Amino acid sequence: MFKNILLFIEPNIANENMLECALGISKKFGSQISLTAVVQPIPSVIKLALQKKYAQEIFDAKRSEASEALTLANDFFNRHNLNVNSKVADGIPFVEIINQVVQQDYDLIMIMTDNNQSGVLEKFFGSTQMQLLRKCPCPVWVIKPDSGPVFKRVLTPVDTKELDEPHANLNQTLVQATRATIELGNKSINFVQVWSVYGEGYLATRAGVSEETIRELRRETLKENMQRLRDVVAQEDWGTTKVNTHFPRSDYPAEEIIQLVAKEKIDLLIMGTVCRTGIEGFIVGNTAEKVLNEVSCSVLAFKPEGFISPVVVPVKQS
Repeated sequence: MFKNILLFIEPNIANENMLECALGISKKFGSQISLTAVVQPIPSVIKLALQKKYAQEIFDAKRSEASEALTLANDFFNRHNLNVNSKVADGIPFVEIINQVVQQDYDLIMIMTDNNQSGVLEKFFGSTQMQLLRKCPCPVWVIKPDSGPVFKRVLTPVDTKELDEPHANLNQTLVQATRATIELGNKSINFVQVWSVYGEGYLATRAGVSEETIRELRRETLKENMQRLRDVVAQEDWGTTKVNTHFPRSDYPAEEIIQLVAKEKIDLLIMGTVCRTGIEGFIVGNTAEKVLNEVSCSVLAFKPEGFISPVVVPVKQS
């Protein structure tokens, strides 16, 4: 699974679930754990409003909070006989995290959501979380505060309609990650493929296609989607774990995924966020963006191979 994991530690946030989850991954897969906290620079408007001495005192206090939070996280891993690296950095959090990802070759970022954020679903993921989901080149695991360290109900949307290599590789990655959650205690595996008949509305209203023909097209399209998803899922050995598959028919995949998360009481959503490679700064696609804005479960998000972050990273020092 993941071998080099970076945990983003924020002061005044309950990080225990993330620490427990990271510990479980490390013990199961031998992953190296690193910790980072990032202190944002004081805004210029605050500097202008305060004397230099007071502005520096505020910054020093925030840096002290960050150091204390890292110490607590370090102590947690020390109690479990796991040595971790830690670093307090200065800068914009998502930019600094991406810098560290590129320079230290991290293959997973783990970050908590803030329980103090608005309860509105659209605000569930904060600014740093959404920036990382959009721009970080490695997978990002966003964990909600009230989730347990073990995720027992997992949902993975898969898009098998596109047959190109980037989509195929991303689908394989999603299936492999889903399989790995069984080793971490997952008891319920769910895959979803949202499908529709291409141009069905046009066929019915303008092309004069009969209802029976449209029904036959639906049957054939569903059959094709079911077989493709089965082929993707069959790439992994699921043992005795039951694998559930869902095939809602809709032109609006985001809505179907959101409803399924609620209906199945999903506590971890594993999904791809973009599937265009080599496009610098290409952010989350429309479906993924809508889903991420509205679900309230934890999310493990992957980008395809070849994704280029728009964040300019300093040259790695040799």
